[in-house]
Amino acid sequence: MKYILQHYSKYPQMQLQDFVKLLYQANFGCEHIFSDKMVGYIDSEMQQCQCSSAPLFEQISDEYCRVDLSAYKALGGTSQTLGKCMRNVHASGTKQDLCNQLDKLLLLIKEGTIKLDYHQAVEQIEWYKQQGCPAIHHSQQYRDSYHPHYRVVYTKQAMLLTAMVQIEGKLAQGKPIVVGMDGPCGSGKSTLAQVLSQHLSCPIIHADHFFLPPELRTMQRIQAGQNLHWEALLPVIQQAKQGKDFVYQVYNCQTNSYVDKQFSAASCTIVEGSYSLVEPLRHLYDVTILLQIDADKQLQRLTKRQGNIEQFVNKWIVYEQYHLDKLPPCDIVIDTNVEAL
Repeated sequence: MKYILQHYSKYPQMQLQDFVKLLYQANFGCEHIFSDKMVGYIDSEMQQCQCSSAPLFEQISDEYCRVDLSAYKALGGTSQTLGKCMRNVHASGTKQDLCNQLDKLLLLIKEGTIKLDYHQAVEQIEWYKQQGCPAIHHSQQYRDSYHPHYRVVYTKQAMLLTAMVQIEGKLAQGKPIVVGMDGPCGSGKSTLAQVLSQHLSCPIIHADHFFLPPELRTMQRIQAGQNLHWEALLPVIQQAKQGKDFVYQVYNCQTNSYVDKQFSAASCTIVEGSYSLVEPLRHLYDVTILLQIDADKQLQRLTKRQGNIEQFVNKWIVYEQYHLDKLPPCDIVIDTNVEAL
């Protein structure tokens, strides 16, 4: 219930139905409002909004967030892009999950953490459950106090909205582009690259496929931040920018051999992985994205993913830091310290 308390702290005028709406969205996202007219509704509402410097989104659960339309408008976002994100949202919870959370909400009210009339809340929530837990609107008091204009999408999508807007602007120029995504291990590069790939319907080239051959793996090179066979990756990126089909080789670390991989021409290609933005490749990217993560969160994720992380701590993280310390500013920097990844 941490998101309930976070929102209550930020929006102290929340009424019972606002808490219920928050929990409903935390379980079902925006699934209840999907329609062919959705983009038009977003466009109309964005026209009514003033551009704002407010945060682009705020989480309502680990999985979902509310995108502020005024901040999204200031970013230069379009209704089409946001509508496309919304189409991909599906319910993650059930009515039983929602009912269980409503019971926990009542406990917060009963103990006085949330300052609402407990007996009235019990009566209203029981009635709401009897109605089948439908989607509801914000209270008039909430609307008058906070003027909410937002849409619910996956947090992983919201994190990439700035990148989506910038990439789509580049694509409008009509030439094939390449996006580079780099960051520490455990920062969510593969996950976010996949989300971006699905949104743009574009291929991904993984830097891990360009493992540095043993004969090139010198400490001098590693300390220069080049623990990647960029000499092999460079012509692949160059060919991707030409918008033609081609075949390139990827390294299979399990068999210590190379295999052919087919690349199909695309208007946009994503190159993701540690060292993707190494200096010899930087000039080839049309958009550069850097992910950032706190050290504690990084170790927590790596432990969950790998189990034994001794080699990461003593070797790979150290090598990556050589590279990251040398990086110039990127077009987009994304904080990935969220539970959604």
